[in-house]
Amino acid sequence: MKKIIAVLNDFQKADDLLQKADTLIKEHNAILEILYVHEEPLFDIPDYFRPDNSIKENTIDKEKITQEIKNRVKKLGFEKDCAVLAFVDDTVDRVLTQTDDDTDTLIITPYHEKITQKLVKKSHLPVIVVKNSINEYKKIVLPVNLSDSSRNCIDLANKIFPHAQKRLLHDYRYVLDTAIMDVDYLGMPTTDPIMNTQINQELKQAQLESFEILKKETGLEGDFIEETLSIEEDLAQYINISHFDLTVLCSHKKHFLLSDSVSFSLLETLENDILIF
Repeated sequence: MKKIIAVLNDFQKADDLLQKADTLIKEHNAILEILYVHEEPLFDIPDYFRPDNSIKENTIDKEKITQEIKNRVKKLGFEKDCAVLAFVDDTVDRVLTQTDDDTDTLIITPYHEKITQKLVKKSHLPVIVVKNSINEYKKIVLPVNLSDSSRNCIDLANKIFPHAQKRLLHDYRYVLDTAIMDVDYLGMPTTDPIMNTQINQELKQAQLESFEILKKETGLEGDFIEETLSIEEDLAQYINISHFDLTVLCSHKKHFLLSDSVSFSLLETLENDILIF
């Protein structure tokens, strides 16, 4: 990674996010850009950061905000200078404009339901969504669907976090090949329940065998989930109980899991940070 872009919307958890960004820029010898975007009415801002102590909405003193961020960066002991930009509203569009031509770049941003979902869906870059205060990612889990995109995601995780311990996770229902997801697999009514059960067992066995191959090829350990709840509930329960520092979710064109509802459910229910690519 050549560049890290830290996105802030308020100062409440700014230090946690900036410390994570500092760890990343040191790991990759990258440059850092900080984008502060004040979104009203989603976030409050002290009157001090409004022009001439004005309480008028949709106005900020960009110079004061920029200086506040630079002071925090200095206090946290950053070894490199960084660029700081301040804006009002339209976080997603601001980030997209700033990163339009970027390639080897990573975005790091706090979680907010109304902003994060839109950003991760529109950005062409990997995004770390911050939800906890851990500064260094030592224990990472990667839910995989056994496709080439999963391998690309594993490669990205190895590139960004070369020293972290990584573990694969697969639920046999986590399959995006529409040729496999026929009416029997999707749970639609069939005229032969025995055949339906047989097809599901064959699918499960095929996925298990493919998962073992992936583990062998990547040299990573992993767990194969047998369904008990919904796919998003099973994944979230396993990940939260295991106390991983980071979950890596692989994107697949428009969706990074089976559907937006599953994707956004995990964004909300996972307790650790999330890297979405």
